[in-house]
Amino acid sequence: CRSRAITQGRRVMVMRRHCHPPDLGGLEALRQREHFPNLAQWDSPEPLRPLEFLRTSLGGRFLVHESFLYRKEKAAGEKVYWMCRDQARLGCRSRAITQGHRVMVMRSHCHQPDLAGLEALRRKERLPSTAQQEDPEKIQVQLCFKTCPPESQPMYGDIKDVRLDGESQ
Repeated sequence: CRSRAITQGRRVMVMRRHCHPPDLGGLEALRQREHFPNLAQWDSPEPLRPLEFLRTSLGGRFLVHESFLYRKEKAAGEKVYWMCRDQARLGCRSRAITQGHRVMVMRSHCHQPDLAGLEALRRKERLPSTAQQEDPEKIQVQLCFKTCPPESQPMYGDIKDVRLDGESQ
């Protein structure tokens, strides 16, 4: 749906019409949470383990919660809003909000978690890329030695004898 609303004070401007009937159940749940904030179930205030994040292929990050993947939608103050990764593909409307180390899930998923996909992402995360394995400063020094004229190499010594600043002897 491409409908948008812009508010200025008490004034509301609607930009496009909705392409679906109103979600009265969701609206009622939001109203109840607004009047009774305790109905919004945050995970325990002191979680047993920190939140898990995995990198996306485009450099963003996924939130992993209860084996489901959420992609970042927006951030406002301390709160970060997440939507189910499968929102576009499966129409899943599950949302999560993180604040510090706390997570609140707003709607249930309409699908099971993709455990194989999650494990593949975790494995990929554990494998460092070639760029991460090599220290850029070390690569630069090696390039300098490789492009250095042969007659000046004895003056500087062999590459394996060179130590970077802070590197132990």
